[in-house]
This record gives sequence, structure tokens and C-alpha cells, in this order.
Amino acid sequence: MGNSDSAGKGNGMISSVQLLISLSALLILMHAMDAYATHTSVPVIEPLERYIAGKAYDLRGVMLYNGQPTSDILVEVRIDTPYGSYTEYARSAGDGRFTIGFKPMAQGYYTITATSHCRDVHRNICTYQSTMLEVAVYEEASVDRLCLVGGECISIYPLTVMSIDSRLSGEPITVDGSNRSLTMMFVDVGDRAGAILALPREVIDSPGRLAVMVDGVVVEHREHQDSAGARILEFPLRDGGDDGSAVVEISGTYVIPEFPLTIVSVFASSLLASLAIRRFIVGVEH
Repeated sequence: MGNSDSAGKGNGMISSVQLLISLSALLILMHAMDAYATHTSVPVIEPLERYIAGKAYDLRGVMLYNGQPTSDILVEVRIDTPYGSYTEYARSAGDGRFTIGFKPMAQGYYTITATSHCRDVHRNICTYQSTMLEVAVYEEASVDRLCLVGGECISIYPLTVMSIDSRLSGEPITVDGSNRSLTMMFVDVGDRAGAILALPREVIDSPGRLAVMVDGVVVEHREHQDSAGARILEFPLRDGGDDGSAVVEISGTYVIPEFPLTIVSVFASSLLASLAIRRFIVGVEH
């Protein structure tokens, strides 16, 4: 009898231990599942291809959990700029989307890092998953006159020129009728410099692609046709002379003829070109 009582007590103790182990295992499993759910909460930023310094934008994104939009997630967005860093916070809405204000104040390349701070109830087990990307912020400059090489100049509706890691010099754009080309200069040219400009067909044109040379060297460029009749060129810049400047020459098969005969059409077409580049810079497809 004594042995039976001891065996019964032993079995009871074993059952209690097994129950405790099972409960502990279940709690660990539940904790692991919760931690895994937090781990897969990832923010995704949806940037524009380009931005303009001094303009205000909505920087948009979506919070994903297992590939699906998720609401009520606190998101930290850190923006590293050429002039410093700052942080904004947002919370994902019912459709998983979030928005923060973005107003870059200077041209250059900005790094945006979005970090999930999880839902409030998961904060103590949050693994703070992040995504990082770089965006390009261009400087906007205006050109309000064209000048013949060694001759007169005319005023036009300001053409807009966009540049990054560089800036347009104060010199006018010159027109060379003998070479059928336009020449302009950029200064403060860095290692990742580039430019975008829209040229009216009344100023320069070609049945094919225009040619772009930087400091006398032909460079590959992207060319886009705008519905308003402007040719939008995007090209890299290089400091060929090690003095921080770059001379750009754009050649076609036609350049503006004698100024007095075409001043009205140039004025009108330059207005359309400025509108075209503004549409292009914010990512509208043509």
C-alpha cells in the first residue's frame, strides 16, 4: 500500500511537471509567433523619381505585414540631407498608408530611412524593421535670354534648367549658327552632377537625337519628347578641367535663325518648354 501511495504521488508530480512544461512551451510559442508577426512589419516608401528644392511634397508610403497593408503602425522617417538630418513620425491608416511632409531646402542626394515602431501593444517586442532609399533633389534655375555668339541677345520667357550636385552659371546661353549649337556653363560641379532642361524646337531641333558634349566630350543622355513640342534632355556633368566648371554644348541640325524674325515664336515656345520640364520633373509621363 505504501508503495502504491508513493507511486500515485510520483505520477501526480510527473503530471504536474508535464503540465507546467506544456504551459511554458505554449507561452514560448505564443511569444515567438507574436515576435515573428512584429518582425515582418515593414515600411515601404513610394518616392517620386525627382524633387525640386524649395517645393513642398507629401512623402507617401505603406506599412506591410506579410505582404499586406497594415493599420495603426507607428512609423519613424529619418531624412538625411546635405545640410543635416531630421525625423518625422506618422501612423499608418486603415488602408496601411502613411504620409509625411517633405520640403527639401537645398539640392543634392537625400537618404530616407523609414523604421517600423510596430503597434503600441507590440512595442516591447518590436524589432524595428527599416527600409532605406536615396532620392534626388534638383535646383531650379531660370534663363531669360539667348545670345548670338559675338552678337545681340534677346529676352525670352524664362526657360527652366534643373541641376543637381552643380548649378547653372550666370552666363547666358549662347547660340552658334555655324555649328548649329547652344552652349551653357555649369559651376560647382561635383562627382554626381547632372542636369535636365527643356529646349523649344523653335530654338534647336533635329530629325534624330540631339548631340550633347560636356567639356568637348560626347556624353550619353536621355531624351524625351514633350507633347507641347519641347525636347527634354537629361545628362550627366563632369568637371573636365578640374576647376569645378563644365561647358555643355548641345548640337542639332537647326538652331534659331535671325532673332528679330523669331522673337515672338521663341517667347511662346519657351513658355511651353518651362511647363514641360515642370511636368517631367515630378514624374508625369509623356
